[in-house]
Amino acid sequence: MAAAGHQSKDIMKMFEGPSEDTLSHEQKQLVQFVREAFKELEKLLKNISLYGRAHQSVDRFMDKLFSLIIQALKGQDEFTIEVKPYQFLVFSQAVYQNPSIEDNFVYKFYMDGVRKLIFYPDLEKEELDRFINILLTNWDDPALFEDDCVTLLWNEDFKAISHTVADSFQEDSKRGKEHLYTIPGVIQQVREGAEGTVEAAKKGQAGAGMGGGQGSRKIGRAHKIAVLIPADTTLSEEDLSYFEEHPFAMDEAEFYMLKAQINTTGRETLEKFIEILFKVNLDKDESEENKSRIVGIFDRIADLLLENRRVGDLERLLRQVHRLTGPEGQELPENVEAIQRIFAHWSEPPFVQRVMAELSQPKSPYTPSVLAICELLNPEAVPEITRQVAKVKIPSRRFAIFQLLPKIIKGQEQHIARLFDEFDAGFAHEMFKLIKESEDKHAFMIALRSSMKNQDPDVRFEGLGFMPLEAAGQSTELLLKALQDNAKKVRNKAVHLLARIPSEDIHQKLMAFIDDRAFARVPLDEKRRIFAAASLTGKSSDAFAAIFKGGGLVSKPSDEQRHCAAMALGIRLRRDMIPLFEKEQGRRLRANELVVEACAWAIAHMAADREARTRQLYEIFIQGQLISGGA
Repeated sequence: MAAAGHQSKDIMKMFEGPSEDTLSHEQKQLVQFVREAFKELEKLLKNISLYGRAHQSVDRFMDKLFSLIIQALKGQDEFTIEVKPYQFLVFSQAVYQNPSIEDNFVYKFYMDGVRKLIFYPDLEKEELDRFINILLTNWDDPALFEDDCVTLLWNEDFKAISHTVADSFQEDSKRGKEHLYTIPGVIQQVREGAEGTVEAAKKGQAGAGMGGGQGSRKIGRAHKIAVLIPADTTLSEEDLSYFEEHPFAMDEAEFYMLKAQINTTGRETLEKFIEILFKVNLDKDESEENKSRIVGIFDRIADLLLENRRVGDLERLLRQVHRLTGPEGQELPENVEAIQRIFAHWSEPPFVQRVMAELSQPKSPYTPSVLAICELLNPEAVPEITRQVAKVKIPSRRFAIFQLLPKIIKGQEQHIARLFDEFDAGFAHEMFKLIKESEDKHAFMIALRSSMKNQDPDVRFEGLGFMPLEAAGQSTELLLKALQDNAKKVRNKAVHLLARIPSEDIHQKLMAFIDDRAFARVPLDEKRRIFAAASLTGKSSDAFAAIFKGGGLVSKPSDEQRHCAAMALGIRLRRDMIPLFEKEQGRRLRANELVVEACAWAIAHMAADREARTRQLYEIFIQGQLISGGA
């Protein structure tokens, strides 16, 4: 299997592109200068985000960046940066990369059609500063709705910085009349090589065929026109066995041709090629290096498809790999393990983010393929899928992907529940319904605690709004803490829930809250709600009577506190207090209208029937008001 191991490495290399070893000393030096420049650029952008443009550290990093670019340009007519979706390249070597799609100027340049950035020796610091302003652009600004990177570059009218723009996003995938090599051609070469080896063996010709040193075949430039074979061409196990036993290598030019083929080949031939790659790299060697190699190869293929936004072909890639468990429905352990490794990698957040980004492209036709890919990925991908759904702003697509979640959420509810601190209110509302309906009842409590950490009060309110009474009884500490939330509607919802839990412990904690000095700053409508909750949760109402009389827990109670105490006594149906209420109403001197109002309400409340009393309590908790009678 030594030859097979060598062959696998060659295939891996062909996806990695040309090595830095092929560069001249001057080219390597230029690449190094540019890499250092981008390191300084990262520091510069980070400092600007933290401290603003005026901070002294920004000038220091700017000077260093400018110096490195000038050094890179020394002795050069220019240097060119090739723009890829997540990388900047110089001489096909990565000088800067960012795998995220969020706040990524590389991705933004690429999606807006910029393919090359060219810098010239007469670059001045002021011009570089204007270029950096473009990198810092806030694309969420409504004023930039009709702009993109290309228009900003044109508007700056740079003298020492130029750029090239793609004619279309598919420019790299256009087919010419001839190809040095095609995927069908590769398949034909495999077959011819296998047949040649068999024939040579029959004739006893030593060293002939694909396996012998001097006679070994390497795909080269001798075949200038593609060998065309029917679309239904298939490879037998025998063909593949010969292919596995012999080297398969490509030089730099052939790598680019293969890359172009992956970007242009039809569905049938792509699927055949996927099968070849999988079987070739299914190495029996148990080392981690060999196990990770097959993951790397298929990751490269997925990258190429995503770069060209061929999401439909990406879906077919995943389906094809899923089917490679073994011949004719059999499951071979080594196949299954390799597939699991590949899909484990594809189910990680960076891959999910790139796939889901397609849903934010207004004219994209690939929503069905994105949905299919989400179903094919491992369950571990579901939390990141959910996180990305929350970022989709096109309603029809957000609805479509949300409809998929109930099918794939099982087993991941608790992981998703921990994301509620990130969701917006509308999405949190829908997700609370989904989590509440799931079989994992503990997930709801996790979601509730997570939602209470969300910066948006509407999300915190949604969490409390979905809380059933039995859950409220398990969340008293959370509800008591919510009484001090900075959003009034959250505080009001929390006290309403507490009022429905008959508990002496809650009653005592509410009374302690009332006794706290800070309670004096609480608005009157909220005071009413808290007193009402305290009266409904405890058995004793003596503390309210003491407050009304001017003592008890509260030292020298205010008129607002006496008003609330009278209301609470009415809720507790303390008819023995009616003479004191009537006495308060009959005062001519030092009578307080607020206290008198509560006394009248308490008398009327105790005289009302159960239905009327329920409506009056509703008005306290919902409106914060005292409404007498049946109104």
